[in-house]
Amino acid sequence: MEDVVLTFGMVAVVVVDADSKFLHMFEEMCTALKIMFWPLARGNHKGNSVERYHRFLDKTQTIVGQDRGGQHDTFIQNAKTSQYAWNSASIDDTDISRSMAAVGREFKFPMDVELSAMPIINSNKKSALYKYLRDVSNNSTFAVSVIQVLIEEHRAAHRDHWNKDKDVQPFEVGDIVKAHVQVTSKADTGAVAKLSYRAKGPFQITKILGYNSSEVKRYNELTSASRKYKGTELYLLPPTINPHKPLDMMDARYLNYSHAPIVSPL
Repeated sequence: MEDVVLTFGMVAVVVVDADSKFLHMFEEMCTALKIMFWPLARGNHKGNSVERYHRFLDKTQTIVGQDRGGQHDTFIQNAKTSQYAWNSASIDDTDISRSMAAVGREFKFPMDVELSAMPIINSNKKSALYKYLRDVSNNSTFAVSVIQVLIEEHRAAHRDHWNKDKDVQPFEVGDIVKAHVQVTSKADTGAVAKLSYRAKGPFQITKILGYNSSEVKRYNELTSASRKYKGTELYLLPPTINPHKPLDMMDARYLNYSHAPIVSPL
């Protein structure tokens, strides 16, 4: 609660990747707190802004470590200043900082937070609190609405630019597909995740989620777990190579016995 949900105030949406170690834990938390839960498709690391921040932090720490002769003993200080730089930077094509769009206020520099005096507790009259609430109620609604319009326009332009050279896969519910996923990098075998792919499946599409992503289940296994994939990772199987359905014949029935066959007059 302290490190995730209430870091800069109460969150409205929780975006997580498809890692099975934490997915259900976050889902139970969001269900209990009635927070919007938004899991990403498998392999869709670009949809999680935390991944981008980690890449930025890795670069800044690399520079700091090189300046200190390969020592990383100042990681906490660099992480705090890098976090401030990331949150105070403006959104592309706007003059609005990321912190203003996310929580509605500018963040203080880490040193200013440490050196600032403790806030004064309100008196019984609570005049300062009432004045603050009036200012927030009058100005924040308009400011937030303007930011929302700018962010939606920026996202729409970025989405059109990103998808202008991509063909949307016209999948339908019931289609039989296979998925191409990245292979985990292994130094001992020389396998590189970004250059190697393997096919998984066959799957059957059970739901079209929009934004070129679909929900699938194992073919002919309705009780299997649902998986979410991007449309660029799914490939439609031609009808000529679809998995065949097992025929109901005497040989198949005999093999399905869970015990030794009994004497039968037939």
